[in-house]
Amino acid sequence: MIKRFLDVLRKVSKEHKNPNLYGMVLMAASLGMRFGEIADLKWKNVDFENRLITLEATKNNDIRVLPIPDQLYAFLQTKRGLSNNDEEYVFPSKNPSKRYPYSMIRKAFQAVLKQLGLEDVVFHSLRHTAASHLAMSGATQGELMEVLGHRSPIMTRRYAHFNKTHLAKLLQKTNNHLIEAENES
Repeated sequence: MIKRFLDVLRKVSKEHKNPNLYGMVLMAASLGMRFGEIADLKWKNVDFENRLITLEATKNNDIRVLPIPDQLYAFLQTKRGLSNNDEEYVFPSKNPSKRYPYSMIRKAFQAVLKQLGLEDVVFHSLRHTAASHLAMSGATQGELMEVLGHRSPIMTRRYAHFNKTHLAKLLQKTNNHLIEAENES
């Protein structure tokens, strides 16, 4: 489903002539960043040498540093070629000195969702998607809190959701351990 989503996303990004849509969605889904954190990101906050993004304008007013995964790194390297001004936004609006407005992304994002037949999904849902995939990949609660910038484990639990396939595999793995333990005794 994620691959199909990204394929449709690329197509709609071109159709809507919205070059920021793909990158903003990739960033939200990869790093669990909020729209405001993405929209406020400037090139001075992207460290290509160490492959890190430093978020200064977070909801909790904390500084958060996130490693950049390969696919996002490649995208950012290509996009960086379009600007050499560290004070410019990574995803600029038509006026490079202003951050990208949510209304512009929402319209194009809704077009992607419509093509996929998805309802009740908003841009912020990508943050939940990132948290869920991190959790299903084995991230600890502390790691999830660090990536998402949460101060409370209660908030983090609201974000990480496990799908039925993941839970089925987990329960089967647990069951296999029980059977092995029983056979050893």
